[in-house]
Amino acid sequence: MKIHFHSWMQTPSGVSYIDGRFIIHSWYEVIFNPSVIPRYIHMLMAAYLSTAFVILGVGAYYMIKGINKQFSQICIKFSLISILLLSIGQVFVGDDVGLEVHKHQPFKTAAIEGVWETQKGAPLVLFAYPDENQEKNLFAIEIPKLASLINTHKLDGQLIGLKTVKKEDRPLVAPVFYSFRIMVGVGLLMVLIGIIGSILVAKGSILKATRFLKVCVLCSPIGFIAIIAGWFTAEFGRQPWVVYGMLRTEYAVSDLSFIQVAISLSLIIIVYFVIFGFFYFRYFSRIIKQGPSEPGTERMPYAYFQSVEENISKKGD
Repeated sequence: MKIHFHSWMQTPSGVSYIDGRFIIHSWYEVIFNPSVIPRYIHMLMAAYLSTAFVILGVGAYYMIKGINKQFSQICIKFSLISILLLSIGQVFVGDDVGLEVHKHQPFKTAAIEGVWETQKGAPLVLFAYPDENQEKNLFAIEIPKLASLINTHKLDGQLIGLKTVKKEDRPLVAPVFYSFRIMVGVGLLMVLIGIIGSILVAKGSILKATRFLKVCVLCSPIGFIAIIAGWFTAEFGRQPWVVYGMLRTEYAVSDLSFIQVAISLSLIIIVYFVIFGFFYFRYFSRIIKQGPSEPGTERMPYAYFQSVEENISKKGD
């Protein structure tokens, strides 16, 4: 339901916004809004890829250490083939998402591509410093016409420029511009690892490719980096709207003081850091060090449940 609602906020449909209220005309259009299917598949495949890279990293770590070899072989081969298929598939799904963004959120596309003037055959800006004060890209490295081809599937396709609207109606360009490139860069790295790894698997030399396996260990978290960068692109690119084209962020903000927001945000950060930054990763690293259980000797995740199981078995005896 969360992905449906979030997609609806990006591409709202089935409603009218009248006197500060959303009037629903069609729940079907609300749920199955224009972007929900490609965004759902895109997010699902991103989650699968993130998981596959963690499995790959753990398997590669075991292989480098020379432990749990049979288990690590299965992890490495399965994850590399999965990464190859998923990463290539994600390229096509991401292209579909990009087409939807260009159609329904043209100024997000403009921020992603660094397009200031409306133009046909817009170049792909590989890197630049988007200067919002001067309203142009500095130190730009470009490939002619490629941005139009990617976003419209036409070499002379038109991209709307950021200057078309006032500054207050544009998203912040730099966060969108850079986070998108991080996401795409990580995605291309995934494809490269999938291709190289699958070739090594086919040749039967993957288990001896120590340098490549070390790279796989280092790349364990890149799926999460891509997801976070993607969310930055989506959320910063949606601004200044909470519901795109209908409800501005400034009208949806609660009447809270800076101190109230700062305290609540700090508490959330502290709680999440304690739970995930300490206990979760401590538990996760311990599980990795322990290695896989032998069949019939699986360990319980918590000592408490393990002791309960032992007590029950003793009473049964």
